[in-house]
Amino acid sequence: MDDPAVVHRARRTYDLIRGAALSPEASLTVVRSAAWTEFVRTVGATRPTRGTAT
Repeated sequence: MDDPAVVHRARRTYDLIRGAALSPEASLTVVRSAAWTEFVRTVGATRPTRGTAT
């Protein structure tokens, strides 16, 4: 990657992707939601209601 044009394109792509990325907290929320959705889909569980004993 010595070619300045290649370096420029790679840096620009990285900057664009980084700018569109979620914050770490938002990313964690998305991952948790996806994991829960997959768990419910495969196991058939339901989310516990707050304030009820399990």
